[in-house]
Amino acid sequence: LPDAALRDELQAALGARIGRIERIGPRRRQRLHQQLRERVREHRLVWLGNAAQTLHPVAGQGFNLGMRDCATLVDCVTAHDADIGAALRDYEARRRADRQAIAALTRWLPAVFGTRFATLALARSLGLAALDHSPPLRRQLAQLLMFGVRD
Repeated sequence: LPDAALRDELQAALGARIGRIERIGPRRRQRLHQQLRERVREHRLVWLGNAAQTLHPVAGQGFNLGMRDCATLVDCVTAHDADIGAALRDYEARRRADRQAIAALTRWLPAVFGTRFATLALARSLGLAALDHSPPLRRQLAQLLMFGVRD
């Protein structure tokens, strides 16, 4: 959009509460860098959510992963009672597979949907058609995205 049209659309979306948008600066792309901590604990310190992993924002998976991090930490602390060291070791082990799977998913999903390579575009279309026509497959994907990889 031209600057004036973009400014008007942003203003309409944001409302007047924050003030008036005066001007639009130059636009540019910013690469999103995925980061995944190898270890999510150190002594009595644990990293959760975006402190443990930074993902592409596709499908809100960073939020879902962070919520599962928190729920698993509570489960581990409760299960190991007073032994916080054992609880954090258990937490790290239980979160490994889910974190790696969702990181891989958020790394390749934008590329798959952004490609114009005919063979991959055809495979993507066939996959979406299969999801559309298979409620059990759709349900499994939704469960993976909501509840993660379970051990």
